[in-house]
Amino acid sequence: MMIRQAKRIAKQARRIMQGPRIGRRALEAALHRLGVQNGGILLAHSSLAALGFVVGGPKTVIGALLDAIGPKGTLVFPTHTWEWVDSGCRIFDVCNTKCCVGAIPEAFRSFPGMLRSLHPTHSVAAVGPEAKWLINGHEHSPTPCGEGTPYARLLERDGQILLLGTGLQSNTAFHTIEALVEARYLLRDEPDEFTIIDQFGRKHSVSVRCHLPGVARCFPAMESMLLNQGIAKKGRVGSGPALLIAGLAFRNVMMRALQETPTLLLATALDDQASRQSGEVLLE
Repeated sequence: MMIRQAKRIAKQARRIMQGPRIGRRALEAALHRLGVQNGGILLAHSSLAALGFVVGGPKTVIGALLDAIGPKGTLVFPTHTWEWVDSGCRIFDVCNTKCCVGAIPEAFRSFPGMLRSLHPTHSVAAVGPEAKWLINGHEHSPTPCGEGTPYARLLERDGQILLLGTGLQSNTAFHTIEALVEARYLLRDEPDEFTIIDQFGRKHSVSVRCHLPGVARCFPAMESMLLNQGIAKKGRVGSGPALLIAGLAFRNVMMRALQETPTLLLATALDDQASRQSGEVLLE
């Protein structure tokens, strides 16, 4: 199995290297065509490999995103650490704990002027005028992604969600909707205790209710509805797919839909098997 995986990775790397080279200006132009707003709040979920051969790697992608939103815009990346928490870790160091959601967010984690929220499982990193407001108090929110979190604040402010080289399986804002309608399957019954180390090296103890693991979702199945209602726009950036979502409309429509059908976002056993076979990883 390890040999097959290594061959698959090598084949993917060759395909990327042999493809067209993509630079910062080309990425920025593609983001503008997609509809990324200048001066807005943009939450980006990303897959570097899916974009093709990006000259300069993650820093180029980050630069293009910052160019697209301009100096009055605020760029946000998820810097989740739930994978380490699921493995038993109960210490979150905001400056040193790596994220588990890709090369671009990990590079953004050390970006100059970056502010990272203190939530031990679903932190975000943000740069821009609204960064401090977005991350403030995240660790004290009653849920990882619901009321009082950067995700809910972004939706309320009608920020945009960009899926860059990835699909709706990566859209953490679905968990925001689940939290806002108080989905019964979302959270563990009892809170976990964490030690948080802030940017000044100070230690804090927090009690956090984590997401219930092992609950399969069917987020990609929502794509047609979002496109048909004009909430999302589909395109390409580099060699990869891209989806841009209007935050406030997404919140309003998905809340109504989930209130009407509480199991809407849950996958059947067949859906779960298909997602595993396709290699998709659904976020916690």
